[in-house]
Amino acid sequence: ATDDAINRIYDFVGATYYYYKHYHGRDSYDGAGKPLISTAHVSFSTGVSCTGANAAWLNAPYLQMVYGDGDGTDLLDLSLGLDVSAHELTHAVTSTASALVYRNESGALNESMSDCLGSAAEAWAASGGGAAGNPASITPTAETWMIGEKVAGPGLPGGALRFMNNPTVDTISRDFYADRYTGLSDNGGVHLNSGIPNLAFYLLSQGGTHPRGRSQTSVPGIGIEKAQQIFYLANTGKNSAGVALLPSSATFQVARFATAQAAQNLYGRCSREWQNVHMAWDAVGVTG
Repeated sequence: ATDDAINRIYDFVGATYYYYKHYHGRDSYDGAGKPLISTAHVSFSTGVSCTGANAAWLNAPYLQMVYGDGDGTDLLDLSLGLDVSAHELTHAVTSTASALVYRNESGALNESMSDCLGSAAEAWAASGGGAAGNPASITPTAETWMIGEKVAGPGLPGGALRFMNNPTVDTISRDFYADRYTGLSDNGGVHLNSGIPNLAFYLLSQGGTHPRGRSQTSVPGIGIEKAQQIFYLANTGKNSAGVALLPSSATFQVARFATAQAAQNLYGRCSREWQNVHMAWDAVGVTG
């Protein structure tokens, strides 16, 4: 194509497709090879005006990803970020797997799954993953934990949309359960509260303590390879009775149990990985 945005989206959606195919054995978002459709240069209605400062996955009847050209202040062209494509395509995965309802805590988990697995896809590609297969290992960088750093405009604090390792840097995200947003805006805080599970994922991957000292739990990291396998299985897996590990109405506490069950399925009950999942949720104030 002669359209640079379309070419970027094609490459980034392709990289995300191969991440899911090679790393998780999933053929497209539905696991059955569904075609991946994207539209660029989209304008989004705000109710009173229109803006290009957004990207989204549209469920049926559209079944496609859409990208705006940004507004030049908060967001640049949304086609510039691989993690944006990976984030939106993960919403599609979630819609055909756990189907997390997009409001309140289940909606924040929906957003967080897109951040966690989107950042993992970005790190996978940056480490050499592609059409030919997986990299030898996945090495995260500082940018791995910044969501949308390539599309951030000059008006965004810190140079990214969200910061998984320190969510409150963006000045609006929450990073501890007792501090969660409980109002009605943002669909009940789907973006505002996604920082809580995002931080749990970061701590599970890299290890450490709460960046603002809201808890005293020190989490030993298990690496991004294992952390993403656990969160992916929680989002897509079922128990022996065929019931989803992560129900569509899941709260953060239910997500703690689901990720612990996924860790148990992968590595064994009372394994280091299983214990560290519980510690990561402890660190962000989600008890269980």
